[in-house]
Amino acid sequence: MYLILCIGGAGFMLALQRFFVVFIQLDLNTEAFTSQIRKLVRANNIDRAIKLCNAAPGAAVTKVFKAGLTHANKDARTREHAIKEAVRSACRPLKRGTPYLPMIACVVVFLGLLASAQRLAFSSDAIAQTNPEAHSSLLASAISTAMSTTIFGLGLGIAIVIMHSLVRNRSEKIIDDVEDSALVVIGLLQARSNEPDED
Repeated sequence: MYLILCIGGAGFMLALQRFFVVFIQLDLNTEAFTSQIRKLVRANNIDRAIKLCNAAPGAAVTKVFKAGLTHANKDARTREHAIKEAVRSACRPLKRGTPYLPMIACVVVFLGLLASAQRLAFSSDAIAQTNPEAHSSLLASAISTAMSTTIFGLGLGIAIVIMHSLVRNRSEKIIDDVEDSALVVIGLLQARSNEPDED
């Protein structure tokens, strides 16, 4: 039970940390933000657009826009290289630690089942060495303890799996927004400098 609590607790804390990152730290109304950036760039107000990015420095999307905007007066190749680096940098925190959550959930569940089987096995040996009158009470106690351990492991495992699903779906949405933002800022800056798209 203590081992399950330690591993499951660590997994749940990791899940909470990832939840905080993707739902709070990196949260941004991407559609509204992109709309404001479009207006500022089309008005050739690059400095104000950069200040808008600085107002939400933690969001993944703003890093991509800022990378493009700070290189607005550079050549297309330099801008695109900076934007690609920003995309990689913005996506890296989204993937950190999350793949371990399903593994931890499985380990916790299997430990619960293993502990239950072990408890029943030990109880069977104990029952065999006691008088028949005590068999029923010993068996009931063993089953109760085994089921409690199983339920505890399953409960922690299910909580971690749910958290992982929420975090993964949100992370994928942010990654899609980051990639879309890269295309948007490249298109805006190309249109601003009247540069043709490169193959």
